[in-house]
Amino acid sequence: MPEPDEPPSNVISLADALAAKARERLRDRARHDRALADLTRWLDMAIDLADVDFDAAIACVDPASDDHAALRCARALRVCVVGDVEAGLAEWADVIARFPHLAAPYLTRARWLARMAPDEALADVEAALELEPTAEDAYLLRGKCYEKLGDADRALANYHRRLAANPRDPDALKVVADALVSRGEAGKAIALYRRAIARAPDRADLHRARARAHASAGDAQRAFDDASRAIELQPDDAWSHTSRAIYRSNLDHDEALVTADFDRAVELAPGNLFTRFHRAEWRQAGEDYAGAVEDFDCAIVASPRFGKLYVDRAWARAQKDISDATDDERRADLPANVEDLRRAVELGVVSGDVYFLLSICHRDLGDHAKAVAALDRGLEVAPDDQRLVGLRRVEVRVTD
Repeated sequence: MPEPDEPPSNVISLADALAAKARERLRDRARHDRALADLTRWLDMAIDLADVDFDAAIACVDPASDDHAALRCARALRVCVVGDVEAGLAEWADVIARFPHLAAPYLTRARWLARMAPDEALADVEAALELEPTAEDAYLLRGKCYEKLGDADRALANYHRRLAANPRDPDALKVVADALVSRGEAGKAIALYRRAIARAPDRADLHRARARAHASAGDAQRAFDDASRAIELQPDDAWSHTSRAIYRSNLDHDEALVTADFDRAVELAPGNLFTRFHRAEWRQAGEDYAGAVEDFDCAIVASPRFGKLYVDRAWARAQKDISDATDDERRADLPANVEDLRRAVELGVVSGDVYFLLSICHRDLGDHAKAVAALDRGLEVAPDDQRLVGLRRVEVRVTD
């Protein structure tokens, strides 16, 4: 199997490699364990897994062997990734029932559960540690569970425990550094990223992560430099192009270059929330309101329960109508704006901005009573917002 820092170009080639190794009975157990760890990491990042054939690999090993359990766990993870979570969890449960002495099934299931049920994932990690107390990656995963459960101190303690087992491991250094950035300790994080990069200078993810830490510390130039290095190492990474565009914009660089990075990011990942959202904000700032609406449309498809997107789309649409729409076109967009703002409120986004724009939409539709109601609700949320106060005075006079 390839070294961890040199993963296959796609997960399908990885499945083929695993099948071949299965046919050789995977005699070198240490290499097999390492391959399985890599597989689960790559599966997490894979987008299209529909054609991966783990059945062929599983058919080549003894049904009573640990290798059989490992490959079935990988298949369960694949099934969950492609959308059949119930079937994937059922396969994990069967593997755990058949191989109660193995820690790996608990850990691979915990990796998936950590996304949506960190408390259940934590129980799996604890079960794995009872079976294998020296499982280093279990402490990393337990830290992630605590982080999702809001216990930052326990999360960091587990990350440090993982790092203590191998102080030179770039992955362990990175996860501690990532946690420190989240806690606002960018300076300490940068020092750890520096150590990780010294050990693995050609890993783009380390440069991306350090760029974020530099940005958090207010050093846009170093953030830009690290993002540029990440792009040199991994030219087709949309995240790096988006990040560099943001850092470049903070350095007053050529706006055309900022736009080029945003456009390249969207070209690489057209359905990605991160790339679409940030390009939409950039377009909005540059008064390309129609382009911003287009990007917000795509962002909402990617993340339909992110309430802020609906507010931002309504504002961009309203700005577009003010700048270059006829009265009829502007009026035709008002119901869509009202619907976007209502959806945002349903999703928990309540602010003076929301109710201010909603009141204007109702006013322009001729429903002054609804406009006043929106302003009243806005003043409950933001009683000192003078826009709401002033507009309400006007609307009350109109309704009287």
